[in-house]
Amino acid sequence: MATGLAAAYGRWAASRILIRRTTVAVPHLSAGFAGKTVAVLADFHHGPYVSIAFVREAVRLANALAPW
Repeated sequence: MATGLAAAYGRWAASRILIRRTTVAVPHLSAGFAGKTVAVLADFHHGPYVSIAFVREAVRLANALAPW
C-alpha cells in the first residue's frame, strides 16, 4: 500500500507546474543585469507520465513571465 501511495503522490506532483517568485541579491552584479527576471525550468522527465504538451505548457508559462 505504501508503494502505491508513493507512486500516486509522485504522479500528482509531476502533473503540477509550480511558479515561485523569489528575489535574489547578487553581490557585484553588473548594472545592466539589475532588475532582470530569470526563469528556471527544472526537473522535467518527459516520458510515459509527462507528455510533451505538459513540457510545452511549462515553457509557455515561463515565457509569459517575460524573463529578459
